[in-house]
Amino acid sequence: AVVRLRTDDGFAGSDPRVMEALKYATDRELLNDVLLQGRGIIGHNDPIAPVFEFFYDAEAQDQPYDPARACELLDSAGRSPLELTLYAPNAFEYPDLATLLQQLWGETGCISVDVQIREEGYYYDISNPDNYFDVELGITGWGARPSPQILLREAYIESGIATYFNETRFSDPEVEALVAEASLTTDPDVRRAIFLEISAIFRERGPILIPYFAPLLGAANSSVMGLEMAPFPGSTDFRPVYFSS
Repeated sequence: AVVRLRTDDGFAGSDPRVMEALKYATDRELLNDVLLQGRGIIGHNDPIAPVFEFFYDAEAQDQPYDPARACELLDSAGRSPLELTLYAPNAFEYPDLATLLQQLWGETGCISVDVQIREEGYYYDISNPDNYFDVELGITGWGARPSPQILLREAYIESGIATYFNETRFSDPEVEALVAEASLTTDPDVRRAIFLEISAIFRERGPILIPYFAPLLGAANSSVMGLEMAPFPGSTDFRPVYFSS
């Protein structure tokens, strides 16, 4: 689940301190425990997920849960109290996530959000009002891509291959340059170093909050052979699957 804020002119996220305040106001361990029974992996507020393994920074240090610091940041940005509407699709645990965020942020005394839930098909249809791409503050169910490069280009690069996926309108010249640099090397160690730089930028000033990475759970009888579950729902290839005798 990605909680994201629009960064273009006229929106709260145009000042990175606002998103940073939301990060400090979020108890990610609590959300993981309550919503996923502790089965998820705490997010580092950057899009490079554990599924990418070699490129994932498991030692990253993020903003701790600190409501007082959240309010200080909003004061310095001239945005306290912060009042926004949080939109979420009616899918998975996202409505509950939105409600818990509303409660957590409300406890700071400087953040107030109204939660609006939309049916999934409606929410992701950009021809509708209040769709995921146009709302100021929303929850989006991003799934895994084959590589961080594809995900970064699709979702966070202004001049990327599919700019209509850049729901935050994030435009950072340093990130753009690093993503372009990563596309030019075939050395995995060099690419890993580049992605670690990108992750650090997202933690510092990125427009997204990732409370956790949810597991993809599945079960099969011991007689089922050749099954390898893909990390994206609906992408598992069942053609090699067979039953042992």
